[in-house]
Amino acid sequence: MKKRIPALCLALILTLLCMPLSVPVSAEESSDSAAAGLYDEADDFARYGVGEEYAIVPCCAGSSAIDLDSDGETRLQLWKAHRRDNQRWTIGKSGDYYYFKSKMNGKVFDVPSADVSDGKAVQCYNYHGGDNQLWRLENLGDGTYSIHAKLNDSKVLDIAGGIWNDGASVQLYAQNRTPAQRFRFVH
Repeated sequence: MKKRIPALCLALILTLLCMPLSVPVSAEESSDSAAAGLYDEADDFARYGVGEEYAIVPCCAGSSAIDLDSDGETRLQLWKAHRRDNQRWTIGKSGDYYYFKSKMNGKVFDVPSADVSDGKAVQCYNYHGGDNQLWRLENLGDGTYSIHAKLNDSKVLDIAGGIWNDGASVQLYAQNRTPAQRFRFVH
């Protein structure tokens, strides 16, 4: 037992000598700088803003993004991110609301027939500025946003079934704040 104590002391001394030295920072400075770094990395929309081009990435989707399907015309779906024009969206502003315009064809997110029932698929359509094409962004405080329909603020963009399989539908659904309803805007 007496031989173990000096060995433990030696191990402790060597460990302390190998540790990097750092300048102490107040708790307030530490949390401010950590929060600032996280914010910068996580919230591209706050950094770049309106008029910029983004991939819109649901939190339930791993490495997938909102995609204009292969017909390149109307259907919004989820697909593995590939950074082509059918996954690039320019955010525009109309009053207090936003619209999302496809780089591929210039069409915008649209609620067909202004039908806000749960499970209604969102499509792309020519921009006319109607309430069925306008959205409110709610900053959820962690670099993610919920995207509310102007037609009914309690309905948000949602990935059908909360799954990230290629081809999953982008739909409207009552807000429940699950990862299927939380989106990042990646510049």
